[in-house]
Amino acid sequence: MNNEYKDEYKIIPYRYAVIIKDDVNNGKGIGLTLFTQYCTHRCRKCHNPQTWSMIGGELFTDDVLNSIIGYFVTHRYATRLTLSGGDPLDNVYMTKWICETIKNTCPWINIWLY
Repeated sequence: MNNEYKDEYKIIPYRYAVIIKDDVNNGKGIGLTLFTQYCTHRCRKCHNPQTWSMIGGELFTDDVLNSIIGYFVTHRYATRLTLSGGDPLDNVYMTKWICETIKNTCPWINIWLY
């Protein structure tokens, strides 16, 4: 999959801020949390203002997604993927791609979205 989506105005690369493996703080049980990059809300007292920028963080590639899948395949005690941010829905195409891919390859994984 190409790591960009195109709308009528611009091309936005898929980006993420950080990935936390064996996370117990962002959902029920043990899992992996992916903090997406980009947020248009800019809430007062935000916990993650470093995720607001569209150009911050790291490029989210097929290799990154494959490493997440690999984590779930080799760490069967992990049962949750949490998408946080930023706002995962500010890049809905990236979020849809990640969720569909995870559910197709690791159907036992619960997905949490903040």
